[in-house]
Amino acid sequence: MYGDVKAKLRGLRHVYVQYLGTPSKPLELYTFYNNRECLHCHLGGRSFEENENHTKEAQMLQQIKNNQMSCATTDCHNIVHRVDQLKEQKFWQGWTLNTTLTRLERCLRLAGYLLIVGWLVELVTLHWAHPTAFLFFALLGGSLMGLGILSYLLALVTDTEPSREG
Repeated sequence: MYGDVKAKLRGLRHVYVQYLGTPSKPLELYTFYNNRECLHCHLGGRSFEENENHTKEAQMLQQIKNNQMSCATTDCHNIVHRVDQLKEQKFWQGWTLNTTLTRLERCLRLAGYLLIVGWLVELVTLHWAHPTAFLFFALLGGSLMGLGILSYLLALVTDTEPSREG
C-alpha cells in the first residue's frame, strides 16, 4: 500500500513466497530502517526519553532522534513489539484520542468524495460508445468535479475554527 514501485514489487514477491514458496529465516530488511516509524509514536514518551538504554551514552538519544542510529539494530530492538506480552505492559492513561472531525475536515472529505465520484464517472463514460456518453461525461462528471473543487476552495476560504494544534 505504501512505498514506491520497488516496494510494491517486493511486496508481491513476499505474497508469492508466503503462499507458494518457503520464507527464508531469518527475515531481513532491504534497507536501513527509518526511525521515523518508531518515533511517530514513541517520541516524547517517558518510557522512551528516560529509558536507561537510550541514555547510557551521552549522544545516543540524539543519534536515535536524528536517524543516525537505528532502533532496529542487533542487541537493541531486533524484536520491535512483543505483542505476546501486551497484557503485562503498563500504559499511561493521561490522554484520549479526539476522533471528532472539524468543519474543515468534514468539508475537505466531502470535496474529496465529490472529486473521486466525478473522476470515476468521467473514466467510465470515456469507454462508452453511446451518443449520450458525452452528456454524462460533461454534465454529470464535470458537475461533480466542479462541485468538488468549489467545495474544497470554499472550505479553505471560510474556515474560521482554530487548528487542533493551536
